[in-house]
Amino acid sequence: MENRRRIELELEHLNKTYKAGIIDDGEYDIAKQKLEQKLKSFIESTKKQEESKQIISEILEGKADTRPKKEARQDKGIKDLDKEVDKRNKRDLDLKNTIGYNNTEITIKNTDNHSREKEKTGKEREEKEKTSTEEDMLSRERKEKDADRKPSDSKERASKENKKQGKDSKERNFAAKDNKAKPKDKTGPLPQLEKSGKSNKNKKKREPRKKDSNIAYIIAFIALATVVIIVLLVLRGNDSGQIDIPKNLSNTEGVVIIDFYYSYSCKPCYETFNTLQDLKKIYKDRIIINYIHFPVDIDEDLLVDTAAECATDQNLSIVFSRMLFNAEKPLDMQGITELTEKTLMDQDSFIICIEGKEKLLQLTKQYRQGLEKGINTLPTIYINEEEVQGSKPKEFYEMIIDTQIGII
Repeated sequence: MENRRRIELELEHLNKTYKAGIIDDGEYDIAKQKLEQKLKSFIESTKKQEESKQIISEILEGKADTRPKKEARQDKGIKDLDKEVDKRNKRDLDLKNTIGYNNTEITIKNTDNHSREKEKTGKEREEKEKTSTEEDMLSRERKEKDADRKPSDSKERASKENKKQGKDSKERNFAAKDNKAKPKDKTGPLPQLEKSGKSNKNKKKREPRKKDSNIAYIIAFIALATVVIIVLLVLRGNDSGQIDIPKNLSNTEGVVIIDFYYSYSCKPCYETFNTLQDLKKIYKDRIIINYIHFPVDIDEDLLVDTAAECATDQNLSIVFSRMLFNAEKPLDMQGITELTEKTLMDQDSFIICIEGKEKLLQLTKQYRQGLEKGINTLPTIYINEEEVQGSKPKEFYEMIIDTQIGII
């Protein structure tokens, strides 16, 4: 109602400015058409929401008041739903016709682009093959030149080494002759030279020990760093900050089915939602979680629940559910579209889904299922038909699942 009143005030202001002569006829006509289109679209969207809310509220009220008369109540609900389905089928046909025309143009453009890309890739491959063949020829020529040069190089190296060996042998012979000619002094500095030689040998022997100790310290430091990194990764992977110890499920039997009744306007439901995600990481395919909507306020929750179901069709249920839990309530269609723009969701298919009839029927079944179970508190969980009301810690659910599987 606030949006409608705002548009009406804008129209009044536009008329006043036109009468005062502030804007000309062209500007007035354009602005007036835009405001009238906004007003029409807003009225149509409010009518759709009111009709869907009225249908579901009538179904739910009929279910709660007349429980013994099941057949009559179901017939009324089905008739009301059939009327709503017929209305929306007409709208869907118009949407499909317009969308089909646009899709044909898109496919033609895509085929043209694809053919151009193929031609580009073919030319690039030919150029690469030419360059690769030229490089191979050059490398072969270089190898042949190197092979021709190698024998001469080896001969030159051998001659140089022989000359060096001859010089070294001559110097050794001269040194030996000098040592024979000189007499040895017993009281000379020779013992001191021998001692210094021994000390140098001992120093050389001690150096490898220092190197071995340094290598050991480095290995110990690397091992400690790896342990710290592993612990940090495990803690970062879990939202609660606790380490999830893996369970031995090899000797267990059966699968546990968990029915989770929740609403996006329920804060404890978000805590239970996160604990169920942690349990899924621990037990993997040994548990199956069914997420079932149950409204706290049908006027606020119906649009949000349909948006969540449309997100599951695009494999974005977990991500979009977290966004809906954290968003400010109540949410209108504009707020939901702003959330979808933050994800990789296809906007056209999302709008078609949210305005369709399939999700409306699916949500009515879920609401009926909750009423038949007699749910009066949220969140409510059924673990293999064992009821648990309210939000509980993860260890509590683990005890029940372990007994169901056969770990305890």
